[in-house]
Amino acid sequence: MSLDAATLTVVVINFRGADLTARCVEALLADGVPGERIVVVDNGSGDDGVERLRERFPTCVVLALPENVGYSRSANAGAAALPGEAYLVCNNDAFARSGSIGRLLAALAADNARGVVVPRVLNEDLTLQPTVRPVDTPAVALVRASGLSRFVPNRWQPRWSTYWDHAESAEIVAADGPVVLVRRTAWEQLGGYNPRIRMFAEDSDLCWRAQKLGWHIWFE
Repeated sequence: MSLDAATLTVVVINFRGADLTARCVEALLADGVPGERIVVVDNGSGDDGVERLRERFPTCVVLALPENVGYSRSANAGAAALPGEAYLVCNNDAFARSGSIGRLLAALAADNARGVVVPRVLNEDLTLQPTVRPVDTPAVALVRASGLSRFVPNRWQPRWSTYWDHAESAEIVAADGPVVLVRRTAWEQLGGYNPRIRMFAEDSDLCWRAQKLGWHIWFE
């Protein structure tokens, strides 16, 4: 299996945010993703965004859904519209920096056990936007509710709290998902995102189900 930009499917979700979506797509193109490998899913915006995006990006697939079906189902529809060897689902307010797409693909290709790869995310001022977090088990909930989260050693943070420094690549258990890369075989086994989750927690659910199937989750 070849994992490169030519076999990657990128799904960008748009809902009444065509200007942000255009900026997101421009960043993907600048980082080497071919236009024909990008699917913009308009989630029933009801404005002129679909026409504007189709005119601006004629090589991209712009899929217009008749109504807002939620994040999970719209992402799944985008992936179904353009099969690939891996699926990168991207919020429209996340902008790829130079070399980031290639590095994500290399991280996925480096280990066949990796089903999901997520990147480090920075704010516009280049400060860290923490995304890696634990799965909310009763024990984790107790640590967080007690106020002890900040005192958990950094090496235990990804599994027990949300204060990890995100300073190195590592296997993790879950992450928030402004940008998520999923291997094709894992995506097919999972059936994509859980369509019963309209919005929020679809990313942690994806990670949890992937691990249940034996896949590793990787932070790059």
